[in-house]
Amino acid sequence: MTPPAVPARPAPAAEPGPGPRARLAGEALRLLEGLACQHWRRSADSWGRRELSLLQLHVLATLQAHGPLPIGQLAEIAHMGAPSTSTLMDRLEEHGLVCRAREREDRRVVIARLTDQGRALVDEAIGVKRAGAERVLARLSDQELGAAVGLLRRIGEILEELPAATG
Repeated sequence: MTPPAVPARPAPAAEPGPGPRARLAGEALRLLEGLACQHWRRSADSWGRRELSLLQLHVLATLQAHGPLPIGQLAEIAHMGAPSTSTLMDRLEEHGLVCRAREREDRRVVIARLTDQGRALVDEAIGVKRAGAERVLARLSDQELGAAVGLLRRIGEILEELPAATG
């Protein structure tokens, strides 16, 4: 006796790929990230301050934006670990760009502050970065610039509407 015929299984459906909108969003994200990195790299190259890393410059700019901060809070804002932040602060202090002092009310808390030299250096770096961006924007037509401004405004509105990312 022959066993009953087993019906053939249909071939598994092909995994659907991302739709056109997802592909466009992915490309936009890659382009935006790439452009931001390229802009920072070009700015750092033309700025010529090779003795400072972009991370060190980021920490200095964070202090300029937020004012004096406890080291722990600075580490959190800069997305760094406390030991890495302390090591980085040692180097910045050696260059005369920051100073650290214990808080009077709680001697366990160390506050980081920009020195005048650190503030001047951040201003210079921001100026170089801004000049590079202005050179790029000058090459856009009025129509392209208007479209870019409209898109950036809309992205800003959406960012304001979204809840803060967690974890």
